[in-house]
Amino acid sequence: MGGSSLESTQAETRSPEIVGLVDGHCYYVSCHRLFEPRLDGRPVVVLSNNDSAVVSRSDEAKALGVKMSQPRSELEPLVRHHGLILRSSNYTLYQDIHQRFMRAIGSMVAGLDPYSVDEAFILLTGMNCDLSELGTSIQRHVLKAVGIPVGVGISRNRTTAKLANWASKKWKRQTKSVVALTEYERLRKLMALAEVGDVWGIGSRLTEHLNSYGIHTALQLADADAAKMRRRHGVGLARTIRELNWEYCIGPDNDGSPRKSMTCSRTFPSPTSAFSDLSSSLASFAANIGRKLRREGILAAAVRVFLQPARASIMTSRVKSETIELLSPTNDTRVLIEVALICLRSSYQEGVTWIRAGLMVVEAIPEQHYTPDLFAPRARPRSRELMKAMDLINRSSGEGTIRFGAERRNLAQMIRRQYLSNRFTTSWTELPEAT
Repeated sequence: MGGSSLESTQAETRSPEIVGLVDGHCYYVSCHRLFEPRLDGRPVVVLSNNDSAVVSRSDEAKALGVKMSQPRSELEPLVRHHGLILRSSNYTLYQDIHQRFMRAIGSMVAGLDPYSVDEAFILLTGMNCDLSELGTSIQRHVLKAVGIPVGVGISRNRTTAKLANWASKKWKRQTKSVVALTEYERLRKLMALAEVGDVWGIGSRLTEHLNSYGIHTALQLADADAAKMRRRHGVGLARTIRELNWEYCIGPDNDGSPRKSMTCSRTFPSPTSAFSDLSSSLASFAANIGRKLRREGILAAAVRVFLQPARASIMTSRVKSETIELLSPTNDTRVLIEVALICLRSSYQEGVTWIRAGLMVVEAIPEQHYTPDLFAPRARPRSRELMKAMDLINRSSGEGTIRFGAERRNLAQMIRRQYLSNRFTTSWTELPEAT
């Protein structure tokens, strides 16, 4: 495609929107550094559940060669010889800082759409100012108000804002972690430098497929035939291609549709074969999912339980699962626990040691749109009132204040966290001390 025809086509389809992405730098590590200043400038990693693998790295840890998802067992030489510091995941702390983080960003922009615990899309359309200066102002405000360093990418839609944010981190020294792309030729130059796997939504498996077609860079993907790619890989990839050409195709998920699935699972600190351990774990998962369902105003219509055997198990190497469709969709924790235990009895196998278990809602419907089946069993009396009262007590007095007897007393007991820091902002007994 020639330069003039490219420009004319682009002028017809170019999005008038201005969208940004604000992303916390090594967010988990930054949360720990807020309350442990001695970690500043030192190599730090945060580990996943059960301290099994790396989920967040400081720049200093990256310089030592630490990789994302690298097993904890491989880090010991770096701990001994290079002073690498380990921290267990502290989700209570991260979630509390997340709320402050989002409030700080929201106070600076016209619209905010949180994307993950450390990322938020921002709507900047109509803000009459220099976008690079605005990005720098957001960066300074978040650092001052919350203490978390951020990168800011700004462009015409979510996919290219993500790409701009990627560039802000890739060339941090030159960009000062702020990149605003509002000229299409600059975007194409950046796409020529980015691998196709750096594009938002392009996972490793899809990257392999695209590489087999000769598509290795983001620019080659942008110039690919969107209709052909849709036939091969679905509408999602076609939308990504259109967004790389500055159309606006991917908006906030605000259409009111519920999540199609929901999962709560844990890897056990050590393998177990006890039915009682599995049943109490699954009851806790059911209670956790019940709270989420009620918070989001949706009902579970089908539930699945899965059990994963330990590698050392000689009885079976296959994951066991059982799915039950509910005659009456529900978010009543009592029903979810009963269904989970029915599934467990069908999946459980004597003599097998299990390393992981989980509960999934595989089908959900909006509560406000649900019409009860005339011939289905009636819901338990005053179910909604009971669940509402339990949620209110647990919100005001702390999770687990009131629970069902089948649940574990504390779901966190299932997680091995050898390097856990304090919950500095949410526990009276773990507040930071001034010295």
